[in-house]
Amino acid sequence: MTEPKPPLLVVFYANPDRFPPTYSAVTLLRERFRVRLVCRANDEAPSVTWPEGVRIDRVGPRVSDEQKRAGSAAAKLREYAAFVAAVRRSLRAERPRLVYAYEPHALVAVAGCAAPVVYHRHDMEDLGAVDRRSLQGWVMIAARRLGKSAALLVMPERHRAVSYQAFVGDPRP
Repeated sequence: MTEPKPPLLVVFYANPDRFPPTYSAVTLLRERFRVRLVCRANDEAPSVTWPEGVRIDRVGPRVSDEQKRAGSAAAKLREYAAFVAAVRRSLRAERPRLVYAYEPHALVAVAGCAAPVVYHRHDMEDLGAVDRRSLQGWVMIAARRLGKSAALLVMPERHRAVSYQAFVGDPRP
């Protein structure tokens, strides 16, 4: 009899069906972990078949990305707060051995969790001042601070990683 796989929580503040590298990564990770992925819902039906052993929780209103972008600041804040609450429920339910947070919104949602966090930054914003009048700005400020405490920072290109780490004051190699 095989030993049960340890739980892994993957957090992604977008629709992961649109990101083939994420699908590939989760497929590889499920070979070693029991994977639960918490992501943002939209109006699209799931477009990929996720492997057995991967649970997908799609959170939030089932409306188009365009409608979300056009929404009020209050609507955006409510959606993000609901997403964070869903992530927190998943952290309590799964008690993951590892958390994989894709991009800043996911990192902020898992802040303070007990498990080690892998912070994956594929895209990198302009490094500099952010708009403190927006949810995005506050998330970026928090993520820049929290990223230094992640167990591992993953970026697809070394130059981006070096620039980002220098900007946020992360001394790790």
